[in-house]
Amino acid sequence: MFKRIVSNLGLSTIIYIFLTLGQIISVPLLLKEWGDQLYGEWLTLTNLVASLNLLNAGVQTHVMNQLIGHYVRDEIEEGKRILHSALRLYLLLCGLALGTALFLAFAPSLASVLNISDLSPSHLRIIILLQGLLAAYTILEGLMMNLLIATKQMPRRLLYSLIERIVFIGVPVMVAYWGGLPLTVSMIVAFIMLGIAVTQILDVRKRTPFSLGLEAGSWKEAFALLPPSLTFFAITLSYQLLTTGVVVIISAGIGPAAVAVYSTTLMLTNFVRSLISQGLNVLWPEVTSDSVLGSKNLFYWYRLALKLMGAFVIAMALILYTFGPDILRFWTQGRLVVDVGLNAVLILYLLVHAPELVARTFGLATSQQNQIFKAEFAAAILTILLSILFISSLGLHGAAWALVIGQTLGSTVMSRLVLRWTAGTWQVWVEDVVFRGLPSFIWVVVSGMFITIVVPDIIGKGVFVSLSVMVYILMAWVFWFSNDQKELLQRHSQHFLQSLSKRVFI
Repeated sequence: MFKRIVSNLGLSTIIYIFLTLGQIISVPLLLKEWGDQLYGEWLTLTNLVASLNLLNAGVQTHVMNQLIGHYVRDEIEEGKRILHSALRLYLLLCGLALGTALFLAFAPSLASVLNISDLSPSHLRIIILLQGLLAAYTILEGLMMNLLIATKQMPRRLLYSLIERIVFIGVPVMVAYWGGLPLTVSMIVAFIMLGIAVTQILDVRKRTPFSLGLEAGSWKEAFALLPPSLTFFAITLSYQLLTTGVVVIISAGIGPAAVAVYSTTLMLTNFVRSLISQGLNVLWPEVTSDSVLGSKNLFYWYRLALKLMGAFVIAMALILYTFGPDILRFWTQGRLVVDVGLNAVLILYLLVHAPELVARTFGLATSQQNQIFKAEFAAAILTILLSILFISSLGLHGAAWALVIGQTLGSTVMSRLVLRWTAGTWQVWVEDVVFRGLPSFIWVVVSGMFITIVVPDIIGKGVFVSLSVMVYILMAWVFWFSNDQKELLQRHSQHFLQSLSKRVFI
């Protein structure tokens, strides 16, 4: 299990780094070649149609958990029945996506509503229709690619994801560089994705024991998938409620300029969140497999995952606390006010959010979506109410502190819930996770305060931060991780390095 996680995590990290670098490179190039108006119209149309992917309504997640369970129990026929029922439902969802795209393409007032002026009406219609086809296939593709995850072929699924990222980022850049327009991008991407789709379908048919088709399923079972799936979907909506709600409150209470400061500052910690999510997505199917088989090790894996993710987040928090304002000044070129205090509070928000992200993964992997939704929805409502209360007196800092308080409640509730899901105890959790981790955490807090107060120049900060992070890693290894956890990490790290050296030098 741990060996697969390490291998998959490496490829997942590569994908995320490529995606981030691609976005950094592509945005200025597309702005230069197309101009802000045409580029904005392209983003508007692609994002509008891409939102149709939400039509899977959480079915994909629920079905994946079911398929993992049937696969590890060797219940192939039962899994085939679930898959075929899901495919029946997906026919309706894909048809709904195509119908919506068709409606948007021929809506007479769409261009005026979206303030689209550079794209001609014919180009606009063709782009929407092609993007609609891509959205419909993306819905179906998600279900098919989950077959690879369910059958423990995550690297292959990640490879397809990397190829698609290259297509979606690389094609617009190349077309724009050679003087092409958005319509050309949509046509080339659609043509390439047709080839990828055929390859994926043939590959899934060949490599998974669950055959593709409709005959083993039923419409009754297809619609029975909706209620539990909608709860998965509701969890996504509760997060959207939180993020969108806070932005709306800031805009209404302070103004759009404050939203720009808040959103840009939040991007620093969101980068860390995205990396954590990549790792937890790799962990998800392994947790589901262990849960289905009745493993007694879930609490052990949860504590190890929490420590690994926590160590990464704490180290990144120190880096962002000391260098965050400098990064923002360089990135925005002085066009945006850098709020050092806001950066510090949002880093605190990241620290209290990390335990919830880990607990959430274990809950979703074991199909505890109902309890997760209640906890996250309550935390979101509390955060929004506190934002309204605080923002009048504290400004942006009030919204940030509302996030911290709401998330602290949410993380506390989720940490108690995950103990129930993993058969753990609160006493062991406090002793192993909290008390053992205190010495290294205190070191980071003291180091961060010392560096920001005493060290003025950026080179000196770099030296002290590097030393502080190295000392933190050493202290976390000595005090935080237990002997059996250290032995496990050492053993699999050696296997990973040996495997890597063989690939590189042989």
